[in-house]
Amino acid sequence: MADFCRQCSFNIWGDENLTDFNNIQTEENTKNNLITHVLCEDCGPNCEVDHTGKCVSEFCLKQHGKENKKINQTMNQKYKVKLTYFKPTGKYYTEGEYETEKKWMFEISDEVRQMANTQTLPGINGNEWFILIQPEENHPNSYPCLIIPDEYRQLIIKYQINK
Repeated sequence: MADFCRQCSFNIWGDENLTDFNNIQTEENTKNNLITHVLCEDCGPNCEVDHTGKCVSEFCLKQHGKENKKINQTMNQKYKVKLTYFKPTGKYYTEGEYETEKKWMFEISDEVRQMANTQTLPGINGNEWFILIQPEENHPNSYPCLIIPDEYRQLIIKYQINK
């Protein structure tokens, strides 16, 4: 089933209330400049909506959010990211920290994986660590994320297939 933001719903059906993303998050999150990343079938995979389902992304195919100053103000903001390293046994090892301008957790995860592959992780060498990623609280999409080393990811996938 196709999902549409408020603006695309209006453009296609003439009724903005047919949006599929209404109340996808709280009004409080919108007031705190937090948005939800969704796939709108008309504006594409870079659609970001507020609590009403309105696309506020200047990066969507329709560039709905060009005028949205709240989003634009956070584009070049730097955020601290705390990295906690664990041994494969699960035992805590050490921590590191770095700054990023990345807004999405998948971008931060990719950035950390790249640092691990090039052995440039802050506070540690190597790429065999389990890494807990924790952006600072003011990051617009702050939630913890776990990076599992490739060799262990393959074991997990193999285990799930054979289950």
